[in-house]
Formats: sequence, C-alpha cells, structure tokens
Amino acid sequence: MNFLISAPSGRTLVSKVRATEATHRETTTEEGDFKFCLDNSFSRFSRKMVFFELLTDDEEEEDVVPDLPTDESLYEMKLEDIKDGLNVVKKDLDKSREILRVLKAIESRDRSLAESNFERVNFWSGIQLFVMVSVGLVQVLMIRGLFEEKSTGGRVSLNMRT
Repeated sequence: MNFLISAPSGRTLVSKVRATEATHRETTTEEGDFKFCLDNSFSRFSRKMVFFELLTDDEEEEDVVPDLPTDESLYEMKLEDIKDGLNVVKKDLDKSREILRVLKAIESRDRSLAESNFERVNFWSGIQLFVMVSVGLVQVLMIRGLFEEKSTGGRVSLNMRT
C-alpha cells in the first residue's frame, strides 16, 4: 500500500509507494496537525491487514544516569530528586510497554497468517488425498474386472483371444 506523511506546512515528510511492510520514525520541530494517508487503490481485490500505531514524545530526552551525589551531599538529597528519578524510570517503562504492544501486534498478524495457511494446506491436502484414494479404487476395480469372466471387460478380453 502507499503511505504518506505531510507536515502542517504542507511539506511531504515521507512518501512510500507499494510498501509491504514499513516502520517509520520522524523527528520534527513543527507544531500543528500532521496528515497520514494509507492508500490501497492499486490493489482493490487483495486482502490487507494493517497495524497502525502513532507514538509521540513531547518531552526532551533526559539523561538516564543521574549525577551521583558526593559524600557530603549524600544526606542532602531532596524528595524532588527522587521524584525526578522515578519519573525517568516511569517514562522508560512506558516506552518499553509501547514497544511490546507493537511487537504483540506483529506477532498476532504473523500467527493469523500462519493459521490461515495451515487451514488452507490441510483443506487442499484432504481433497488431494480423497482424489488419490478414489483413483486407486477405480484402478483396482477396473483391473479386477479384466480378469473376471462374468464382467464385460473379461468377456472382451476372452473374445480377443479367440
């Protein structure tokens, strides 16, 4: 499918044509409404499963490792410093949760595709098995009929010998 992202100024940020899979990350300083367009006009009859997730990060990245206090200031740590550290940990956990959610969606799509393929293969294998057994039975009956005197096939073979 075709994929397009436009900035609020009208400038095209990303344009992909006939992409089968894509993950995109864009960092921008513009504020406003961005436009996202997913287009399947070139392939109207094939099924598509689309997972779309938009993640935003409004805050600036902070240092993950805080400055370690010196021995004299060890006991002067403020409650606000602890809260800031916990907020950094919470923010990182939220990002991890979002990544896990995306991976879960991808795994779900792949599992659905594998199960669909499994059912289709089993269905056509069953049909082929039925046809092979039927053809085998017909062949056995026809060959037996050639060697029996009472059958029409047996009479035809006896008449040919005489």
